[in-house]
Amino acid sequence: MAKLTITVFVKNDKYGEALERGLAQQKEGIQILQAESSHMAAVSGLESILLTDIEAYGSLVMNPSEFKKKAADEILRKAAEKYFNETGIKILSEEEKAYVWEIFSFTGGAGVTSFAVTAARILSMTGNGNILYINLKERDDYKIYSEFDMKEISEVSSKRKFIYMMRNLPEKLFLQEYLIKDRFGVFYFCPQSSVNSFFKEAEAAEIIDRLQEEKFFRYILVDSSGMEETESAKIQISHIRDKRSGLYSQKGRYLIRNYSGHISEDDLSALPEDEKSFAALDNKIVISMEGQYAEAVRKVTEKIISEQKCQ
Repeated sequence: MAKLTITVFVKNDKYGEALERGLAQQKEGIQILQAESSHMAAVSGLESILLTDIEAYGSLVMNPSEFKKKAADEILRKAAEKYFNETGIKILSEEEKAYVWEIFSFTGGAGVTSFAVTAARILSMTGNGNILYINLKERDDYKIYSEFDMKEISEVSSKRKFIYMMRNLPEKLFLQEYLIKDRFGVFYFCPQSSVNSFFKEAEAAEIIDRLQEEKFFRYILVDSSGMEETESAKIQISHIRDKRSGLYSQKGRYLIRNYSGHISEDDLSALPEDEKSFAALDNKIVISMEGQYAEAVRKVTEKIISEQKCQ
């Protein structure tokens, strides 16, 4: 597997150092270099990816619009993609397999769907690549939280067609045919008014395995009732009144208590009872992405991301 080399040459030294640290922490084996002069930067840009805010030319040069105010994970992916497009050499292929988060509860009304939708939005908004929310439960209740254009549903192929194609088409699928994207950049399959075909007509493992094979998504958030046969982070959402200790308190398994009262800033296992963050509008529920609830979900997602990258 080829090693990715990234050279940094920016006007602000402190920003350059921070950028180098952020990129170096993403994955072992990435070579991060600092160019000492514009000449050295120009030479580096001929053989490796060059991140620079000075005037530079070359097919491996990334300008400020491609890396400034971007998450390190997103910059790294774009650099690998640019390198492949120009050289035909594939790098970081082992990272193409999506991270899967299975989110579930042992009781109804615990807030699984609202957490899954909010976490998906946060992952997308913070530059973590293509994010998919997928429901594997009996009913597609996520449509009440959806913020995509319902008019687009008529233009999207059904889940039943996806199931047929994934079983009968060995080559890559054109996933965009089956997906709707909301205003936060999260992808969804078209919700069904009847029983969810992914619940009734297919196995969870075969759906998730095929989606990972497509290598289109960085994170797949699964709204489920529990699917032990898949390799994923297990996130159990529990109502605060459920006093059972839960089964998911070991590495890679998380117990999150919802509808908690006051929670401390460093509590990463609780979500507040934040009614102000939820509002009814046109038979839907709008979740504020700036309230206490979203902030608590953000902290949980950051914790899981950090732990997964260390595994």
